[in-house]
Amino acid sequence: MTELLGFGREDVDRISNDSESPDWIKEKRATAWQAYENLPMPTLRDEMWKYTDLSTLNIKNTRTTEASKYSAVEKFESFPEEAVKLLSDEAVQLEENGGMCKPGLLIQHDSQVTFTDVEKELTAKGVIFCSMSDAVRNHTDLVRKHFMEKVVPVGEDKFSSLNAALWNGGIFLYVPKGIEIKMPFKSYILMTDGGKALFHHSLIVLEEGAHVTYIEQCRSEDYATDSLNSSVAEVVVKEGASLDYITLQNWGNNVVDISTRKAVVERDASLNWMVGTLGGKVTRSAYETRLIGQGSSTKTRGFFLASDRQHHDFWGLLSHEAPNTTADLLYKGVLTGKSRSVFRGLIKISEVAQLTDSYLTNNNILLSDEARADSVPTLEINANDVKASHGATVGNLDKEEIFYLMSRGLTKSSAEKLIIYGFFRPVLKSIDSEILREHIYGFIDKKLGA
Repeated sequence: MTELLGFGREDVDRISNDSESPDWIKEKRATAWQAYENLPMPTLRDEMWKYTDLSTLNIKNTRTTEASKYSAVEKFESFPEEAVKLLSDEAVQLEENGGMCKPGLLIQHDSQVTFTDVEKELTAKGVIFCSMSDAVRNHTDLVRKHFMEKVVPVGEDKFSSLNAALWNGGIFLYVPKGIEIKMPFKSYILMTDGGKALFHHSLIVLEEGAHVTYIEQCRSEDYATDSLNSSVAEVVVKEGASLDYITLQNWGNNVVDISTRKAVVERDASLNWMVGTLGGKVTRSAYETRLIGQGSSTKTRGFFLASDRQHHDFWGLLSHEAPNTTADLLYKGVLTGKSRSVFRGLIKISEVAQLTDSYLTNNNILLSDEARADSVPTLEINANDVKASHGATVGNLDKEEIFYLMSRGLTKSSAEKLIIYGFFRPVLKSIDSEILREHIYGFIDKKLGA
């Protein structure tokens, strides 16, 4: 059922030729395209897609963006006007700092990375922060060991295979052994036109004892025609390393977002996900963490705010594959209008993963009688000396709390907002940057309206 999507082998060949890819990438693209064609399109009969109907989406006519539409720039003054608008308040900061955002900043317009800035001191130490296109050309041996191999192998599912065939954009972040970087690396993925399809692919590799924070923000305007974002992120956190990965999605109202982010975490290493979802027409977002080393750990904090007829489908996997591993996943959502959310989470504990400690929680607030939230937390335990629990709640705002706040002089709207901010606080407090938290609260405030 490939007729749902309007892509062909000619698109694979065009991207391979336009990007001057090495032969091994061209071969991988061809293999991925074959896998994509052979795999069936997900339907409501599939367990993993039973809540999200793709057949109703009008994305057959989306087209991959031309990589040559934008050229690389070195100064903020040269940024396209539509990009400056999407960057909003961050644009002022970039202008004041001459475009530099320490320790590194990357900006992608559609499928083209047009701006990259990295501290020279870090580059001298072996840190790499660049576009995936540059990475496969300039750091071939390093990238080839990990790219679409063990974390997200080619052929694993329909959409990750499509991404592997058509990827054109994304970042490569590599931190050598023992290097700790306190300030976050940042990237902005900007969609600047409707009716397009983005396929950005990112790879993050931390060597032993390294530490870094990476913040990714995805944005677009509201366009009249449907667009598609199909993204994949692969993360490798080696022994004793730690990564904080923050991703914030604020796509426009007609963007279909199908994203896969997966990680492997080795001995005594840690990975913290922070996931924010505010935009998009339909979102299908998967986060999977494999704890393959003894003493490894992960924490996931996610929030979403759905309105109108938005549909959000979230999948989270905590896979414990070694002893003494820990995990904690907390997802919180607020729904208004006729929006719908689906949260499915699985704690999976293998036979060897004794002394596992794992928790999974999903909480939802409905602001409308027509909104709906489904929550399906699951346990799969094959070891006998573990702690594992899950929980889920769906409810309305507490009328007594609203009445109390109104008795103290707040309007009903202000009282509801204050309660919602408090509801999200356990998630948002995990963000160290006060400026970023204020941006998020600003987006939430704007979406909730008066």
